[in-house]
Amino acid sequence: MIKKEIQKLIAQELKKEDVFEINVECPADPKNGDYSSNIALRMDNPLESAQHLARNIKSGMFSKIEAVKPGFLNFYLSESFLQKKLKEIIKEKDRFGCLPKKNQTINVEFISANPTGPLTLGNGRGGFCGDVLARVLEKAGYIVCREYYINDRGVQIEKLGHSILKDDQAVYKGEYIDQLSKRVKGDYKEAGEKASSIILEEMIKPTVKRMGIDFDVWFSEKTLYQDSSVDRTIKDLEKRGFTYVSEKATWFKSKDLEDDKDRVLIRSDGQKTYFASD
Repeated sequence: MIKKEIQKLIAQELKKEDVFEINVECPADPKNGDYSSNIALRMDNPLESAQHLARNIKSGMFSKIEAVKPGFLNFYLSESFLQKKLKEIIKEKDRFGCLPKKNQTINVEFISANPTGPLTLGNGRGGFCGDVLARVLEKAGYIVCREYYINDRGVQIEKLGHSILKDDQAVYKGEYIDQLSKRVKGDYKEAGEKASSIILEEMIKPTVKRMGIDFDVWFSEKTLYQDSSVDRTIKDLEKRGFTYVSEKATWFKSKDLEDDKDRVLIRSDGQKTYFASD
């Protein structure tokens, strides 16, 4: 906020419209001010230009504005300005710095780890990064929807089922698999679906809650198949000429839409891909 105000003041004095061309930073050494700009270094006679700006920029924000060799412009915030801002912070509390509300919704989908095991440290990092982004967008005035996309169908869930049954196609190992093997019965597909549901409800959701993240939507990939959304979408793409068949697989012509390669929608074994769901 203060950087933008300084940019505007410099732009007004220079009669420039594009404030993004004006660089304003916080100096590493506080002796060089609270904020500093190198804008004068891009002008003829940098030191004289900086001195001209220092003399002519007027604002109660600053106790002084100083021009120093070879042409830096250093800004020192005034005590009265800082006291005023401190009072605003105390009064507005969490609302301080929020931008006006916008009638626009942004969906932030994050973590979305497969329900095949406990969350990892990497998932945790992604979770905090996603939640911070959502909070920043909220402060910027947007309506934010936090979504966890649950990949609860497909090959990974089948691999989980084999692991629960401990057959020759088992992939996942660990104490949680041993515990689930005692609770879950059925063929590999049934075992995978039941186990993934338990993992989601008893491992993932409690962990997310302890992280302090509150998702607005837990979206199940399975529902896209239960209501035939994926089939309808693929048929629509076929009608519009965006698909072709090669080596018994159905491909999406994504290169025509500036992707680096075409993407598989339906594998040669008939399995629909994650990309089809997306």
